[in-house]
Amino acid sequence: MQREHIKYVESHSDRLIQRLKENHEHKSTVLGKMSALEEEVVRILGGELEHSAVPNTEEE
Repeated sequence: MQREHIKYVESHSDRLIQRLKENHEHKSTVLGKMSALEEEVVRILGGELEHSAVPNTEEE
């Protein structure tokens, strides 16, 4: 009975460790995607600011 319980506990521990690894990998992936998205937004907004700072001579 003791061996069965130890085997169960070790198996459960292994599953928890695997889930923790998956959690860290997912977090890293999401943070990378969020950073890339933030950079893209800054790039787009930066381009819009540059266009709005340049006087539009086409209307003249």
